[in-house]
Amino acid sequence: MKVILQPCGNSVAQKNFVDTIEKKIPVNDIYNYLSEVEQEVVNTFPFQEIAVWGVTAGKNNVNKVDWEKINPSDIALFYKENKFYSQGSILCKFQNKPLAEKIWGAKDDGETWECMYFFKEIKEISIGIKEFNKLLSYGEENKIFKFRVLDENKSDLLINHFKL
Repeated sequence: MKVILQPCGNSVAQKNFVDTIEKKIPVNDIYNYLSEVEQEVVNTFPFQEIAVWGVTAGKNNVNKVDWEKINPSDIALFYKENKFYSQGSILCKFQNKPLAEKIWGAKDDGETWECMYFFKEIKEISIGIKEFNKLLSYGEENKIFKFRVLDENKSDLLINHFKL
């Protein structure tokens, strides 16, 4: 199991968090934007609304490379204002540009948050960045500015220490 670090500090990210994590998206609203394979996966969902997040592919696919490492049951930690405040357990992931544009629109350069992941559970947490940095032997001033997927060793440390 891996841990995903997801910064969520700017105003766009915070609005998207409210709209697609806290409020969730009705499954019926996204169904027509899904491929047949994605529809088959969605048909197995045990609920009518789903929490969803996405990241852009990034320059030279830097985010997509990390996103491809995500598997069901991995844990995403959302970060802002020097703490991780929410955790989600991954249900599945899709790369789907039309769906991302429907949910979040696109940036000025046309890029959208098409590397998407869906959650089976979301819960509030409170993990300070100082405790996080100390546990992983990062510098005291380390902040979370970019999406990334931690390796198994660091993920295990976090999961065990914080009982994620």
